[in-house]
Amino acid sequence: MKVVNIMPAKVKNYTGGAKKNTCCASWLKHWENNTAQQATECLNDECNSSENLVGAHVIDEANNLHITIFCQKCNIDGDEPKVFKVSKKHLAKESKSFHCLSVK
Repeated sequence: MKVVNIMPAKVKNYTGGAKKNTCCASWLKHWENNTAQQATECLNDECNSSENLVGAHVIDEANNLHITIFCQKCNIDGDEPKVFKVSKKHLAKESKSFHCLSVK
């Protein structure tokens, strides 16, 4: 395992991502398909709720857009985006991946 993958990344909620489409039926499913992991809990290091999970659009410190799994409470948009810590291995690219391109 690469050490870089387990280091936490600071991310902020991204407003407007839900309006984009994914070939995976939902952003939660997109995350599962592109990480080969199951969404079982909120991946905010300070939450870990297993209720009302969603594929959340987040931006990392380098302004890269990703999908991660948050509970609906952590995914709520506010006036000022909140900063969360998420393991880097729990960030999937938001863009269409090989999986999306191979789905017909």
